[in-house]
Amino acid sequence: MWNLLGLLISFVLIVSLVKIGKRFGLSMLLAAMVLTAFSLEHMSISEVFSVFRAAVVDLDTIGFAIGVLFIGILANSMKETGEIEGIIGNLRSIMPRQGILASIPAVFGLLPVPGGALMSAPMVDEEGEHMKISKATRAFFNLWFRHVGFLVFPLAPPLLLLAGEAEVGLHWLILIQVPIFLLSVLVGIFLLWGEVRKNNQFKEKEANLPEAEASPLLGDFSPIIVSVVLFLLFSYLTPLSFYLSLVVSLPVGIAVSFSVKKVSEKSVYQVLKEGISLDLPLAVLGIMVFREVVLSSGLRDTLADIFLGSFLPLPVLILLISFLLGFSMGHNLGAVGVSYAVLASVISGNLPLIALVYVSSFFGYLISPIHLCVVVSYEYFDPNLGDFYKLYLLPTFVVLFISTVFFAVLG
Repeated sequence: MWNLLGLLISFVLIVSLVKIGKRFGLSMLLAAMVLTAFSLEHMSISEVFSVFRAAVVDLDTIGFAIGVLFIGILANSMKETGEIEGIIGNLRSIMPRQGILASIPAVFGLLPVPGGALMSAPMVDEEGEHMKISKATRAFFNLWFRHVGFLVFPLAPPLLLLAGEAEVGLHWLILIQVPIFLLSVLVGIFLLWGEVRKNNQFKEKEANLPEAEASPLLGDFSPIIVSVVLFLLFSYLTPLSFYLSLVVSLPVGIAVSFSVKKVSEKSVYQVLKEGISLDLPLAVLGIMVFREVVLSSGLRDTLADIFLGSFLPLPVLILLISFLLGFSMGHNLGAVGVSYAVLASVISGNLPLIALVYVSSFFGYLISPIHLCVVVSYEYFDPNLGDFYKLYLLPTFVVLFISTVFFAVLG
């Protein structure tokens, strides 16, 4: 049972270090060392070095780390070349303002970068001010519509991680989560229309806000379309893993982004330089090392015995563990990776329960007070904290409850 104590101490260490501003990847590596120290009855010193080395030099670890690096570069290139602005311009030309309030954060959600909610906040604030909705409501919509797409977005790093680790088809994992995604969208739209009707002083014709310049929509979307299509082709039609398929497909999407906007060589270098961030690759490394330690520490057998002997149904245990990890870590990639490593022995091969791991950790992360997007949205909109969380918690728990029942029935 020493390994179980080590796991609990590791979780506390991760949360504590992240809260004081330490890098998530570094926190995971330190936690892996702590867990190792408490698991020496299951591993010799030579095995410890083998576990760490195996995680670091594994092709999937290297491929995923490079892949998330490329995702950050693609996000920055689409921002700097004006493709995101062009997409917003097109949406403003074809949608009512109520739709814009939802679609702006959703479009920026295509750029899965830490703190990305700050990119859409000014436009959401502008539209929300015109529609006379509260600051708490603006902050909620900016967060909700930005993130729910990650339930089905093929380039979402946590989704890729779970599909790879659980060895399930990414398309199957996405398909089984589509109903939860649609439910989340409908819940958001219901709340949006409720706010608009409550504040009926809003009139569409009054609008006189500056419009983003529209440009050919297909051209602006093409970097993402090309990246996703190539990723799926390489994943399913070649021997490459999910992670290595990312490494091959994303540079093509980045090149398309530059070619569509005819970016000069000098600007290309600058955009690439600004888009490089080592935070996510380091997080991937930390997660993979921690996972390997969990797998080698005897924890799976210990936890399996506890879970099987618990009076709680397995779906409820999955919900609680995954949600609490997402909430306490404020980092979806890490929460998904750790949750699956802990629960793998009792859910292996069960697609609905694997999806429940993702959905539960996702919603825990979504409302976490240390989730960077929550922090920057709260700082930007400066809402009343009670009003903000009152609005935020109800839809979250409604969707979570329905999700648990849905996946429990399927599983």
